[in-house]
Amino acid sequence: MPAPWPSATLPPDFSVPALSSGSVDLKSYRGQIVVLNLWATWCPPCVEETPSLVQFAEKMKAQGVVVLGISVDEDSNALQNFVQENHISYPVGRDPDRSLSARYGTVQFPETYILDRRGRVAEKVIGATDWKRRANPEFRAGSGARTQTLAAGCL
Repeated sequence: MPAPWPSATLPPDFSVPALSSGSVDLKSYRGQIVVLNLWATWCPPCVEETPSLVQFAEKMKAQGVVVLGISVDEDSNALQNFVQENHISYPVGRDPDRSLSARYGTVQFPETYILDRRGRVAEKVIGATDWKRRANPEFRAGSGARTQTLAAGCL
């Protein structure tokens, strides 16, 4: 397994197939704060955090914050159904072979990287979190001031 890169550096760039059509390309979001969420529909903590992440994405997009969901689901139909049922409107990419998550050093889902406007890792969140608590006008990359490591996650 590759070692994760040092904090405050550029993470691996990527382009993965989008769920709907086209691709999700990290470089096209430079200049925005990116909340990069690696997750799966079969992961209970991922499912648990989805409603608050959806609300966060809607509330924060006017402030230049974009959420990108990268799913490791192998079943694209199950993923599509989950996205529709949960009203996920942010871009969702597919990583069914887990090659991207391996490049990021992800061993547990969900795992979220908050990237600043220069594309650098400001914070890493391991496990489910309540994103509603972070959706405020003062939100900025790294505002959590620490990496959160939570026990609940899927391997």
